[in-house]
Amino acid sequence: MKAVVNQQSVGIIYQAYNILTKKSYVGQTVKDLATRRSRHYSAAKTKKYKFAQALKKYAEKCWIWKVLIKVPINYLDEYEIFFISELNCCRDGYNSHPGGYMYEKNTGVIFDFYHPSYGIVSCTRKELQEKYLLNERSLSAVYRLIKFPDACCNGWILAKNKDRYSEIAKIHQVITLVHKTHGTQTLTRKEFIKFFGLENQRISEILNQKRNSSLGWQLPQEFRITEAKKNVELTHPVYGVHKLTRAEFKTKFGLTRHGLSGLTTGIIKTHKGWSLSKDEKPKHLRELFGENGANEGG
Repeated sequence: MKAVVNQQSVGIIYQAYNILTKKSYVGQTVKDLATRRSRHYSAAKTKKYKFAQALKKYAEKCWIWKVLIKVPINYLDEYEIFFISELNCCRDGYNSHPGGYMYEKNTGVIFDFYHPSYGIVSCTRKELQEKYLLNERSLSAVYRLIKFPDACCNGWILAKNKDRYSEIAKIHQVITLVHKTHGTQTLTRKEFIKFFGLENQRISEILNQKRNSSLGWQLPQEFRITEAKKNVELTHPVYGVHKLTRAEFKTKFGLTRHGLSGLTTGIIKTHKGWSLSKDEKPKHLRELFGENGANEGG
């Protein structure tokens, strides 16, 4: 990313780096760095956000303050967001949100979000956070859904990226598990580990049906249909149409158990070139992709 500095009024993107924790805070200002630094320390006396508490906890000699870049003021939001993401300052640093004044101003704007379990939901970022997301700081993650086309949060993406859901889900390792207390959740592996304390190895064992559950989490019932009794009709551009048990598809064509489950539940559209035959698609998938099996919007 190159800075474009001209005769317009300019501001700075700055970094405060803690030499003990190796964590950073990134901010923007139209003032000089010394002035902004002084205001941070003044605010830290009464404020309780992450960076303020860090400034109170660590001595001034533990901090290195520097200007990262000078840019025209209308680019400040863009570069602040970029550097906060690049230096991982929000998830593993002292920033409380992904940056940019637009983050705080446009909280009432309606967006269309998509989730395979809920379909398309039109709501504000805050409504999505409060109704469907798990942690109180998910508003930062929702902001990323709007800013970045490959972003995914708790199984949610922007509705305009719905046709690419299987691709995005694969990147983020989105999976579906069910719990008596927490219900059915479609999250990434990292989110299951972070929010519920599941171990990565245990998740793999559940998905491969080498164990029934871990900490109360297990595969949804539709994922656990007995393979020996359940025939599935799949179509392949080379092998044609086959109606076999899941075990037979695994043995003959190398399909995986979770891939087959993703096909039959609609989380993914294709697996190793195979897709559900038209008559095999559940009603909600036929409505979503049309009776001919192709996505009508694509």
